[in-house]
Amino acid sequence: MEFTSNAEIDSFVIGDNTIELIGYVDGIDGSKQILFIERGLIQNVNMTFFKKEENVVPIEVCCWRNTTIKILGRYEELGTIEPQSTINTCIKNCAKEIGKIIRLQGYIRVEFTLVPMGHSSYGNGAIVDDVYRLRVHIVDFKDDPTLKSGVHVECVGEIKKDKNDGIFLQLENMSKIEIIDELVLSTDNLRRGIIPPETRILDDDEKNKAKRSRIQKNLDDSGINFSRVDLDEDVTWDSE
Repeated sequence: MEFTSNAEIDSFVIGDNTIELIGYVDGIDGSKQILFIERGLIQNVNMTFFKKEENVVPIEVCCWRNTTIKILGRYEELGTIEPQSTINTCIKNCAKEIGKIIRLQGYIRVEFTLVPMGHSSYGNGAIVDDVYRLRVHIVDFKDDPTLKSGVHVECVGEIKKDKNDGIFLQLENMSKIEIIDELVLSTDNLRRGIIPPETRILDDDEKNKAKRSRIQKNLDDSGINFSRVDLDEDVTWDSE
């Protein structure tokens, strides 16, 4: 089956109520039906809810009284979906896996709750691992009283960026988050998780290297020749 091409979608004109569109519903978990929309009306999308990083066009197809919709079958049944391999990682390193499906573990710091967004909603919470913290969104969210603060969980989902370049993990549904043991992290330890995955703490060698670099730059800028200073020898640095 041939879907409506990107070229045809790019040629849609706002106000045109004669368009034809063949595609599948991808944004709602469990609704992968292929639809044929005839006489859909093209309108500008509400920019409040438009996210460029989701790789969608800034228009929407509206159904009105003359629109007809035919269900042509399920997308999976056509054999067009190839399963994506899952990458095992951790919160600290997950930012480099944008757009990929990952598996990681953490402790729930912010319990999950339903967040309204326009005409839809999603589950929202946060998990931590040592000093690192990661937001988690759940597309098809159902409240689970066992997912309490401090509980040790494993999540499988896609790493994404929001419009502010913030990193978050998107899960399809509640089956993608599981309690893996009886460990419960204390409140004090949970509060240590404050660093988002796109940043990290420098180790001692990296701190010393950065300080040496700053000192060398200051010496160069001053125009003073400190040729007898060996910046490569071991140095003990006072904390800033």
